[in-house]
Amino acid sequence: TFKRITKDIYPEIALRYGSSSYNVERCIRNCMNVFMQNSKNKMRLDAISGNFGICSNKSKITNSKFLKIIAEAFKLWHMNK
Repeated sequence: TFKRITKDIYPEIALRYGSSSYNVERCIRNCMNVFMQNSKNKMRLDAISGNFGICSNKSKITNSKFLKIIAEAFKLWHMNK
């Protein structure tokens, strides 16, 4: 089933770890910002997503897009193990 990140996923994670949805969103955003500070990571994310240049332009990607790309990478990695 389709899950909405702010209405479904953040609250589930927050409940599981005794936190708030706001804290979950902020931690994911912080993780993404740290990851994206390294230009090699940006290139890797572009390569994983197949959207070359999407992460290297000046606009930031959303938490949802970041999580979707990372989840897809893990899925592909797991299938190729």
